[in-house]
Amino acid sequence: MDIADAISSHEDWRDRLLSYAKGNMLYRVDPDVAAKDGDCALGQWLRGEGKAEYAGVPRFDELVIVHAAFHLEAAALVRMIAGGQAKQARTLIADLRSPFNQASSKVVNLLTALQDATN
Repeated sequence: MDIADAISSHEDWRDRLLSYAKGNMLYRVDPDVAAKDGDCALGQWLRGEGKAEYAGVPRFDELVIVHAAFHLEAAALVRMIAGGQAKQARTLIADLRSPFNQASSKVVNLLTALQDATN
């Protein structure tokens, strides 16, 4: 996976969460699974191929931490949805200032910074 694929994978996960919040049960998400930052494609990449290639690059460690924070925010939203608060979860997913979106944007920005630092 390259950085562009890593960003796409992250955005796909975010879209999956939004689909679940809209009631699409094909994209049902377990909050305990959502909280695990090492189970998604990006998390696996960060622990494997990405770590091997970028571990010495400034901000890589920050990316790992922010990615974990994103998953905790996602898990909180999944719990809201499962608890009957899907409308509130959709509002937070749409709010660019929400902790969820702040973490998501920072993940993308840090991935882009890694790419810029190595080009």
